Amino acid sequence: MTINILLFLLGACLGSFFCLVAQRWPQDKSILRPASHCTSCQQALKWRDMIPLLSAVRLGFRCRYCGTPFPYSCFVAEFLCGCLFLLAFPLPFTHEAVVNFIWLVAAFLLALADWFYLILKPKIFYPSLVLLWGGQLFLGHWFHWETLLYCAGILLLLTIFLRGRFGMGDVLLLLSWSPWLELRQFCLLLILASGTGLIAAGARQLWAAHPTRAAASPPHQELPFIPFLATGLWMVLQFGW
Repeated sequence: MTINILLFLLGACLGSFFCLVAQRWPQDKSILRPASHCTSCQQALKWRDMIPLLSAVRLGFRCRYCGTPFPYSCFVAEFLCGCLFLLAFPLPFTHEAVVNFIWLVAAFLLALADWFYLILKPKIFYPSLVLLWGGQLFLGHWFHWETLLYCAGILLLLTIFLRGRFGMGDVLLLLSWSPWLELRQFCLLLILASGTGLIAAGARQLWAAHPTRAAASPPHQELPFIPFLATGLWMVLQFGW
């Protein structure tokens, strides 16, 4: 029980850091300077303002200094990363479990960047690609050419018929993952990602359909797909489907 709590807290702390990285790197900003601060009043945050999950709840999701509401995105990232560490941390340690865990953490970070900016950030994508391919080759895992070719064919059709609706970042990410998944796993990943994406899109439409919410809602924004790809990947790797 104690180890589970510690893993969740470790994940929540790293989730806060990953949120900062995903927000700053796509804008080519340093992740070290300036220190964490309120984007409204520019006041630097103290340690008691940055306790994962607890500080946000205690402050009512408002800045302590100016009272400006801040988004729930960091809180959600902390909670989800805590759950990721709790459910997928490689215990006991095996080479395969470690590689899969690094794969999932990288997918989580890419999902955050896509959520904030609808972009596959090269600074995150290429290092994660090197770690994934290097780890898989080190373990001597089978390179699934048939999955790669199937993926390339499906993505080519999607790019042709859904031009402008299916981003090239999603294409590159799926191509980089496909050789390390069996064909049935890759197909299941696509089904899970598409299904959860459709559910999220439907929920958003229902939420925005309410008259009072529709007036306050921002203009329609494209729904990022990498978070749903990461969800599908987690389910495939976690449950061994």
